[in-house]
This record gives sequence, C-alpha cells and structure tokens, in this order.
Amino acid sequence: MANRKQQKRRYQRAVGRGPVRGEQPAEPEEKRGRTSAPARRRGEPPTPSAVRAAKRAAVFAVLFYLLLAYTSIGGKMSPAAKLFNGVMIFVLMWSIGTITETFAWRRWQKRHGGQS
Repeated sequence: MANRKQQKRRYQRAVGRGPVRGEQPAEPEEKRGRTSAPARRRGEPPTPSAVRAAKRAAVFAVLFYLLLAYTSIGGKMSPAAKLFNGVMIFVLMWSIGTITETFAWRRWQKRHGGQS
C-alpha cells in the first residue's frame, strides 16, 4: 500500500501535472536570471568553510567554558585561566574542524573524479 505522498505523486504523473522520472522541471522566468550554488548530490560533503568550522568551534568553546565555570573541575582556576582554556579549545576545535572538512572534501573529490 502506497503512502499519501506516493499516491499524490502517482496521481500528478498520471494527470500530467507532476514531474516524470528523468525530466528536468521547467524553471520560472524570474529564476532564470539568478545564479545560485549548484545543488549537492546525495552523500557529497559540503565545500570546506572556515566560517562554518568557527561556528562549531565557538559552540564547543562556550560549552567547555561553562563546564569549567560552573563545575568543580575548574574549582581553583582563576577566571582568566578559564577564559584562556576556552580560547585554546576554540583554536584547537577550529583548526581540527577545518583540516577534517578539507580532508573529507578532497578525498570525496578524488574518489568521484571532481576537481579539488
């Protein structure tokens, strides 16, 4: 038994209003002038981005700082030492994240014949 989404697609194809397998959908007039980033294929890693890695690193650094500030792990540490440790975690996570993203991207490109 097909679910509702499958039934709707089957109906749209039968009536001639929906996409048929292998056909490219027609683009509206206003969208033709715009150029956007090409859609990624399934399983393709995103292009490496230092900004994305920095955002991830900032989240981890803030969580690490809060862990030090509000638990007994950083009990005898001064606030400056806790802040320094948070900054160091940010730098480490950012660099490791950037390196990992670049490695995954280049490996995927190499395996699938893309340009690196």
